Amino acid sequence: QYDEAEKIFLSIAENKNDKNYIRALKELGRLYYAEQKYDEAEEIFHELARHTQDINESLIYLILIAEKKQKCDLAIEYGTRFEEMSSYDPNKYGDFSENIFIAISKCYLKKGEVEKAQNLLEKRLEKSDLEAFYKTKMILEIGKNSLELAEYEKAKEYLEKSKKNESLAKMEQIELDHLLSMALLGEKKYDNILEMTEKQDFFQGGKDSLIFAFFSSGMAEIKQNNLEEGREKMNKVFNVIVKNLNLNEFYKFYYYSFLGHYGLGQVDLKEKKYENAEKNFKNIIEISQKIPDYRYDFFIEKNNLIFLKLLAHYELAQINYNIKDDSIKAKEEINNARNIFNSLTDQEKKVIELKEIGNNGSIIEKINNLNLEINEKN
Repeated sequence: QYDEAEKIFLSIAENKNDKNYIRALKELGRLYYAEQKYDEAEEIFHELARHTQDINESLIYLILIAEKKQKCDLAIEYGTRFEEMSSYDPNKYGDFSENIFIAISKCYLKKGEVEKAQNLLEKRLEKSDLEAFYKTKMILEIGKNSLELAEYEKAKEYLEKSKKNESLAKMEQIELDHLLSMALLGEKKYDNILEMTEKQDFFQGGKDSLIFAFFSSGMAEIKQNNLEEGREKMNKVFNVIVKNLNLNEFYKFYYYSFLGHYGLGQVDLKEKKYENAEKNFKNIIEISQKIPDYRYDFFIEKNNLIFLKLLAHYELAQINYNIKDDSIKAKEEINNARNIFNSLTDQEKKVIELKEIGNNGSIIEKINNLNLEINEKN
């Protein structure tokens, strides 16, 4: 009953002389955080930090809020202050404080500081007294990070370790399977993915992981020439997007749309419906042109979007060259792809070269080989 709780806490917090003023503020801040009202929660915890000698609890929440609001530099700065506080007692706040290390790891990853992201979590795992719940969260986060970095073998190792925790709820186990299916897709183990889909509850779960379930299994179907099933699953990617995403999830809309269009384009190619395939790949390019520049500020988000955009340019080059016999347009698509790739940092190039989701071979190598083939023909 959040509304009623808010009224009560606000009524107490009106009087700074009330003996329960600080306690009411804390509960109000926690309430706003639970409701994802991060601006209101941030204001409350700043107020608390000004009125109490012990600011560590406020810092914990300010770190978590900064990460949620994608203020990564601020989250890392707060994290440094938290660890440097002379009064910090790691036992005082319980294992809840372990959440800040997960949040800071996410921030390091967003900034492209990959080693710091992984090392921070691996160091926390060395704590002998770490509660099993948070240990599993750390392991899971390392698995997710590894999946984002296209380190599929490591991702699979840590995701499978997470699954061994018997305290995980059934839905969490299902969503872990969805992430595992993406790791298997990266390894091109299509039979293993289709075997996972035979579980009765595989196509359940939260919207994010469910999209991965439909995409990975759809790509596996396409690779095994089960085209009707592949098309059905790619259409379900769009069903989940339309029914479940809200206006605050623009990045996810872009990224998931890219996945859906790429998958449908692959079905169209197999069925020799080249005009439809071209439309799907062009949709990725057109949507990418509407993405605001700040969406390319974060390492992982940028890599995911750029990778699928490169795939779209490559497929369009292939269609123009092999189907339409139009070398000029094919070269345009190749040049567009190479310009994108050349603008990336070495680290971004490395991750994109590793990704190859549902693909065969390095995307850049394939683009360069197609370019060479066109040049030799001309």
